[in-house]
Amino acid sequence: MNTHRAIALCSSFISFFLLSGLTVARADVSIVKMPASASRPQVRVDTQGNIHIVYADRKNRGDLLYIKQKAGTKGFTKPIKVNSTPRCAAGFNMAVGKNGRVHVLIRPNAKYSRDVLKRQPRIVDLKFMLYCRLNDEGTQFEPQRDLSGTTYAFEGVGAVIADGNGTVYVYWHGQTQPGRENTRQIYLAKSQDEGVKFTKPQVVHKNVVGACTCCSMQGTMDAAGKIYLGFRNSIDGGNKDSYLLVSSDRGKSFTGTMLDPWPEAGCPGSTYSLSSGPSGVFIAWNTLKHVYFAKAGEESHKIVAPTTSKISRSPVVATNAKGEMLFAWVEGNNPRQFRRAGNLAWQLYDKNGNSVSTKKVILEGITKWSFPAVYAKPNGDFVIFYDGPGKTHAQN
Repeated sequence: MNTHRAIALCSSFISFFLLSGLTVARADVSIVKMPASASRPQVRVDTQGNIHIVYADRKNRGDLLYIKQKAGTKGFTKPIKVNSTPRCAAGFNMAVGKNGRVHVLIRPNAKYSRDVLKRQPRIVDLKFMLYCRLNDEGTQFEPQRDLSGTTYAFEGVGAVIADGNGTVYVYWHGQTQPGRENTRQIYLAKSQDEGVKFTKPQVVHKNVVGACTCCSMQGTMDAAGKIYLGFRNSIDGGNKDSYLLVSSDRGKSFTGTMLDPWPEAGCPGSTYSLSSGPSGVFIAWNTLKHVYFAKAGEESHKIVAPTTSKISRSPVVATNAKGEMLFAWVEGNNPRQFRRAGNLAWQLYDKNGNSVSTKKVILEGITKWSFPAVYAKPNGDFVIFYDGPGKTHAQN
């Protein structure tokens, strides 16, 4: 066979290979129902492939539980209680750091403040940011500790980030004296020994004004050590815009890039989702009745969830080693809160932000006040955890 003929046959084979759809297998998406009474799950995967989940217990409102699935196994461990004060948690965030240690940040409820302060709490009395970590043996959580110092007036929960070297970053927004939302600051408490000791809260420098009292933060770290925070500001006139804050100096200062404006937002009570992978960092957020995601550095190229007659909220995003993205969210009837159960919806995207699947829906897949959790497996497939009854699996 001559060279030209060999090249022609090779080209024909490649063309057939491409046209037959056998180029690269698309990631698979598995749907996993949470255990009974579990709500608001958050999931993280450590460097060994172990899966860690913290969730709220609907049977004992205000309690958080932790379960783990070891790499290569199917079942989860028996639930371990996270909070040391019973039924104290209103909101939480989690991270997994060195040696798979789990770190949890809790914004306690008004009852906790009332019991501690011995009076009916006002917004200025909501002054606690509680931190707890899994012990060395991985058998229980150590007693929770307050990191808030002299800061106060919290509704949304802060962000916790842990690296593989034992450093833990805890961020939240608040104030140290009476003032409007446009005077609120972001604070940092930092540990360099896996959460044994933390610094006193210090103001984080940022080029963004204010902070929305009721909105939570979320954070992640990339492979180069840059820290990213999803955040909503607050300025005079009621504008509360979504920002991606990025720090290149280990969390001391941040530069913010606006993701989306929201004029006259009122009290959104919104959350953020961030995912870091080999192809970059992705962030998901909501504005009005729509949910979006974008890649850090390409914020102008934001992608909105497929149009629907429903109101969308609580977006989450995950990315795998190939740069593919799973975008999931909740569709319901209430634009700003979580007071009703919603439908779970999701769609797959390639590394360029192009959809590679139709939108899929599980009716009543999410209970009220809740949201889904997502992660990418080492092989590139995705998993979604949901907590509702999930009556029908529909496809749009």
